[in-house]
Amino acid sequence: PDIDVDFEHERREEVIQSIYETYSRDRAAMVSEVISYRGKSALREVGKVMGLSVDQLDRLSGLAGYGGVDHKDPGHLADVGLDPGDRRLQLVLELADEIQGFPRHLSIHVGGFVLSAEPLDRIAPIEPARMENRTVIPWDKDDLDELGFFKVDVLGLGMLTAIRKALALIHQQKNGTLDTFDPIEAMAAVPAEDPAVYDAICAADTVGVFQIESRA
Repeated sequence: PDIDVDFEHERREEVIQSIYETYSRDRAAMVSEVISYRGKSALREVGKVMGLSVDQLDRLSGLAGYGGVDHKDPGHLADVGLDPGDRRLQLVLELADEIQGFPRHLSIHVGGFVLSAEPLDRIAPIEPARMENRTVIPWDKDDLDELGFFKVDVLGLGMLTAIRKALALIHQQKNGTLDTFDPIEAMAAVPAEDPAVYDAICAADTVGVFQIESRA
């Protein structure tokens, strides 16, 4: 199973350390992920090697989508003030295409944990991370999925922090103090059915509202 749990993003480290304390570092470790070259990152890396200026790199990467730049259409380069006939630019585009999907570096997954019923060092390598008080399995999270490891994702959501801070602000304005503030109680006191909220949603007045703010 792969379990996702949402927490406030400002308190993610508390949750991470709590997991280590609860299950011990023998049986809990964060997972890693292979960061690959995609679009802008491929162009910037190759462009630096080829000696392009910062301005040229900015213009070039501004044209890039997930899969790079469509360099078969020279008009794209001309549109941002670059010379389509510049052989060095063409070479940058060709080489950036070639390294799409190549591994760039290994990173700690933002919140992925493996939990094990037996000591992890019997089934996987564990190492200290560069971040303080973290230990990791230096394998890509997708490989761990294939191996059937039990994984939990500790997802830090900024919107949950924003909600808690908004409720705290309302409480403080009403009571003059935060001493008695309980975010769970404050959430429970919010009316479940508010016609004004549904009217706003029906009018697509949802900018800043988590998960329903986009045009889609």
